[in-house]
Amino acid sequence: MSESKIYQKIKIKKLADSRVSIEGEATEDFFNQCFEETIERFRREFEAPGFRKGHVPENIFLARVNQGHLLEEAAETTLRKAYPEIIRDHDLQPLTPPNISITKLAPKNPMGFTAEIIVRPEAKLPDYKKIATRSFGGDIPPELKDEEVESFIKQILEMESKIRNRDVKESEGNTTPVELTDELVKKLGPFENVSDFKSKIREDMLSQKKTEAARDKREKFAKNLIAASTLVLPKEILEDEVASSFARIDGDLKDANLTLDEYAKKLNKTAEEFRKEKEQQIEDQMKLRFLLEDIALAEKIEAPEDEVEEEVARLKKSHPQATLDQLHSYVELLIRNEKVLKLLESLPQ
Repeated sequence: MSESKIYQKIKIKKLADSRVSIEGEATEDFFNQCFEETIERFRREFEAPGFRKGHVPENIFLARVNQGHLLEEAAETTLRKAYPEIIRDHDLQPLTPPNISITKLAPKNPMGFTAEIIVRPEAKLPDYKKIATRSFGGDIPPELKDEEVESFIKQILEMESKIRNRDVKESEGNTTPVELTDELVKKLGPFENVSDFKSKIREDMLSQKKTEAARDKREKFAKNLIAASTLVLPKEILEDEVASSFARIDGDLKDANLTLDEYAKKLNKTAEEFRKEKEQQIEDQMKLRFLLEDIALAEKIEAPEDEVEEEVARLKKSHPQATLDQLHSYVELLIRNEKVLKLLESLPQ
């Protein structure tokens, strides 16, 4: 720990709603060091009659500036350096920037402060392996009936017929139906003949069904995991996430010239029903993120840095406005969560 060098007399107190108060001091030596650095930093930019910029003697500089302002700047520098060490040494996981108050500020003295933060909510992990076995178990291959394949092919033929007869008025009723032939399927894609076409269509449809089934099982696992958890999200964090989400929704609706009422109506819902469902969805997503993070920690699962960097480089090309830190955090989360879910899916039934 760094307490003997940088900070001292730290008191950590847990408050309601995942809030934590921190009370303590920066040591006299460390604060004086930061104060001297602040003086030198401002003196380099200071000008006075008879002296070149940056060459004003310290005693003249101090006589002409507001030392209270220098102390405040030194306090900011002190906390910027000490706060991360306090957080690390006391194993705190803040979700918000600290709300800091300076309680003692004077040269050649320790600097006193208090801070309040919202930290990551604590909750005991439920038996996630048991939940996973129950959620991912019973892996029966999805069925694909011949009628489904034929119905899909019929839709393709109807679409092809509309394309060929797009200039024919519907009122005339003379559209020519399109027949499934070797010649047609070769134009539709890399198919050898009708038999090959039907076979590959079946393979694609079955693959899609398997993907949907796997997604449904993951959704079932997430729902069961959240239901079994005692995790309670900090109210402020949840409210901020909801507000951000609805700000994005409002922006998208504005671009589409729609109101929330109009959009909800298209979904056969009222605006209030849509809002409540969305708020619940956001809460569940946040809980799932924390729970998967805890499982990753318990299982010692990390996102390999080479995989993260490769994906970050790919995403940066399509999202140049995003910072590398934003992309790195996003990609790291996605890769780690995928590895967690694959581990749970592979558990013996």
